Amino acid sequence: MILTIDVGNTDTVLAFYKDDKILRSHRVPTKPYKTEDEYISLFQEMKFGDVEGIIIALVVPDLRSGMSRACQKVFGIKPSFIGDREVEIDLKIKIDKPETLGADRIANSIAAIKKFKKNIIIVDFGTATNFEVIGEDNDFIGGVIAPGIKTSVKSLSESAALLPMYEVERPSKVIATSLEDTLHSGIFYGSLGMINFLIENIKEELLENSKLVSNVVSTGGLGDLFTKHTKLIDVYDEHLTTFGLLEIYKFNKNKNDI
Repeated sequence: MILTIDVGNTDTVLAFYKDDKILRSHRVPTKPYKTEDEYISLFQEMKFGDVEGIIIALVVPDLRSGMSRACQKVFGIKPSFIGDREVEIDLKIKIDKPETLGADRIANSIAAIKKFKKNIIIVDFGTATNFEVIGEDNDFIGGVIAPGIKTSVKSLSESAALLPMYEVERPSKVIATSLEDTLHSGIFYGSLGMINFLIENIKEELLENSKLVSNVVSTGGLGDLFTKHTKLIDVYDEHLTTFGLLEIYKFNKNKNDI
């Protein structure tokens, strides 16, 4: 089996793959104070079967050393990290500073190309709401990073003493009559409006260059909720990022690099 780990600022997703099929996945909170011992305990709890390779997308650099040592102690394998020189990426990145493209966005792009070919918009609902744009030649041509929805909720709650934390859900109507529902309405419909606006404008800009978007795919924790309530997202793929990590692992394995 191959273990893929997507370490985001808010959540960490671990997925076990065999023969391109996902056998098991876990989503746990990402905590900056995670120690090597805590990762060892986490991996031991989730371990099953034989793992032959581990690949990690990490956007929290301080967690790298503890996680790497824990992988070696629990699985007996040194993990590969996206962004390391020895890990090659089969993706043309056509932005001003390619080295600044996050590991999770690289994995999403490679997975989307594998599944949906070209001219794709990816919407990833995470700590930030990321939009990735894949062009005519299966290349990463740019994107958008907007505030994450749960991040906005947390910020609003922390900044206003009388506004409580709450789960993001779709209210039955826009005009609310209670404090709780006004928050739900503002966050849900405000975020939905932003998502629709950005997708529409990305499509318009691509159309100016005679490029028609073939698919809009979403992923991430809140992707399923928002995909159900917009006509502009075609499909929700819960495991897009970890599948992309698997594809990167296979690409390097075939080249005998990892």
